[in-house]
Amino acid sequence: MKKEIEEIYSKIKEEYSGEKAKEFTLAISRFHRIQVSPWFSESVKFCSSILKNTGINFKVYKLPSDGKKTYFTMNSFKEWVCKKGVLYLEEPFKKKIADFDEVKLRVIPRSGKAKGFYDVVYYDGGRKKNFKNKLILTSKREFVNEDFLQKVGAKGVLFFGMAEIENLRRVEDLMDALQYVSFWPEKKNKFFGFILSPLEGKYLKNLLVKNKVLKVYVEVKSEFMDGFIEVLDAWIKGKKDEEVWVVAHLCHPAPFVNDNASGAGCALELARSFKRLFNQEALKRPLRTIRFLLLPEMTGTYAYLKFRERDLDRVKGAINLDMVGEEQEKCKSTFNLIKEPYGIMSYASYLSQIIFEWAPFGYKNFYGTDFIPFFRKKVSEYSGGSDHYILIDPRIGVPCVMLGQWPDKFYHTSFDNEDKVSKNSLKFAGSFAGTFIYYLANLNNKKLYKLADKMNEMFLKGFAELKINEQGKAKEKLLYFSHMNALNSLKKFDRGFKSDRFLKKVEKYVDEKALNIVKRAKRDVPVRNFKAPLYMRALIKKMSRSEKVWLEEMLKKKRFLRHSIELFIYYIDGNRTLSEIMRMIEIETGRREDIFIKKFYNLLKKYGFLKTISLTNKC
Repeated sequence: MKKEIEEIYSKIKEEYSGEKAKEFTLAISRFHRIQVSPWFSESVKFCSSILKNTGINFKVYKLPSDGKKTYFTMNSFKEWVCKKGVLYLEEPFKKKIADFDEVKLRVIPRSGKAKGFYDVVYYDGGRKKNFKNKLILTSKREFVNEDFLQKVGAKGVLFFGMAEIENLRRVEDLMDALQYVSFWPEKKNKFFGFILSPLEGKYLKNLLVKNKVLKVYVEVKSEFMDGFIEVLDAWIKGKKDEEVWVVAHLCHPAPFVNDNASGAGCALELARSFKRLFNQEALKRPLRTIRFLLLPEMTGTYAYLKFRERDLDRVKGAINLDMVGEEQEKCKSTFNLIKEPYGIMSYASYLSQIIFEWAPFGYKNFYGTDFIPFFRKKVSEYSGGSDHYILIDPRIGVPCVMLGQWPDKFYHTSFDNEDKVSKNSLKFAGSFAGTFIYYLANLNNKKLYKLADKMNEMFLKGFAELKINEQGKAKEKLLYFSHMNALNSLKKFDRGFKSDRFLKKVEKYVDEKALNIVKRAKRDVPVRNFKAPLYMRALIKKMSRSEKVWLEEMLKKKRFLRHSIELFIYYIDGNRTLSEIMRMIEIETGRREDIFIKKFYNLLKKYGFLKTISLTNKC
């Protein structure tokens, strides 16, 4: 198995051009790729032209987005077009501050139209001021919110905040950068805003304090209309009526090179490399179709999965490429291979780790007996935040891992630009992703058993490293359950695969209590009334104001609660009780958040996203 993987990796690495991937990445970054906008369409056309010149089959799907159409629990939204956006200081003196024509990120995406003179009020929280018909100057992103602006009577916002990243990024480090924020209306938005740098915001704040008045002139020409969520779908045909996917989101403002022009550019070069390798017969044509999907993050994935809902059983695995191009020393980044959660782990997590470990990319040591990697890289526990979290949902059922880099000092700022991307990072990402997806595309019955043997070996190694304490013993059960699920997932390739044969080989090393999967009558078992992960805005839209404030404050205070929410929804399988689900989350995360989870569970139940049943027979 190792020899075969190394041969595949070597051939892809030899063909894959980091220079071309960087060229594609930089070209994509010049488009202002706001979801459901004419600029996103332009980026799709550019990527289509690359595929056409390479001779790869592709199709652009235009899925309705009008504020009414829904995809699972996700509501679509109107297309946004902005033709002009200028901000001038009028008092205490005249000065141009921001212009959309010069820097697209100056206008907060999805801003409404405006024209006129406005007084500015500084507000970063605390006692409310008179905001009626004024603009709010703020560094707090929670005030870039249509509901808040409606409540206080303001017309818009001038935002100059900068999100800090612990031990990496302070506001003082990026005083000249613009921090990405956005409005997210589903229909028309009557509010508007501009993004300023922290230095510009501090300057205006000081002017206001000194002169007691700050007046600006604003003109924003924008409109909302019925539009489309565009998905660029390219493929290299396989022999079987089955598929594997390379997914990369194409959206985000210009320039945003690493997030995520890098993922899209990496995927385009991988498609070109595969085409050439197959044409030259350096690699055999795949058994399964290899599909490349460039789409708007999250929303495009929801829409495309809904569109292809009947075909999902044919999809045998995927890799999500998000932020793969970082120049590590500048961005202070590390390659992260993100596994699936333990409770829903599949062969994809095992296979990707095998390749991640075996893929040599760097220098040989002094005697030439080993490789010293060019990069920092790490296999990471599950974390969401990108399209893979939708694909792996058990009711979607596409095994998927993510390759990305984190942290990134310039994440979601205008300084994520062309000098932050590395051709070597792109070459490694493309070579690794290509090896993973090609191996999956050709996984046959004979290879299944070799992979299962390696999975057992990896499980026992990880199992042996568990600390012998209460938490370690508790995790034994979760790890065994995870491994059992992963072996059973190989039946996606062969329904007759004998997973029990491999489980028996490891069971003798596992405590008897860990083998005892719950078998008792159950009551109050939650059942989902929705498919695909819950689109949080669908819930928030139904909640009362006090409930919204509670959820917002909790997620702001404890960012990791988003992780707990995702795991909670994944682990609702129509068999586990609420207490069993909470225990699984506690064991996996090391955190006990029962009070929050219970309240969140009650909200889902209250608004019709869940129901409860009683199981009287044995499970």
